[in-house]
Amino acid sequence: MIIVTWTGKAFSVNKWHAIRYVKNKPRIVPTREYETFIDSLAWAIKADIPEWAEPPWEALDLTMRCEVGPTMDDHNLLKPVCDAIQRSGLLADDRNIQHRHLLPARRHKRGQPDTIHLEMEEVV
Repeated sequence: MIIVTWTGKAFSVNKWHAIRYVKNKPRIVPTREYETFIDSLAWAIKADIPEWAEPPWEALDLTMRCEVGPTMDDHNLLKPVCDAIQRSGLLADDRNIQHRHLLPARRHKRGQPDTIHLEMEEVV
């Protein structure tokens, strides 16, 4: 099992995309803020992968608990977390997350940093 705790400003999936025009055609692209959040979380995951883990895993089970502000929908963090797991190299494709357990979020006051706690176990 790999346990990762990340602290910072969590980014909801509701704000993940923007519309950019390429050759006068609209394209939906990820925002810089979303990419920065994913990179930050992916580096935290990558830093905590022990040598015995031997990524990429075939599949994993994910348990997530977060501490977020009073207005954030904690379930909107699930997609960015799955994207970060894939970007970290632990999984080749985030569709291979077999079970996603989202524990009830703890709430903090505005202005405090958000915390995401992940427990990832390889499915053999």
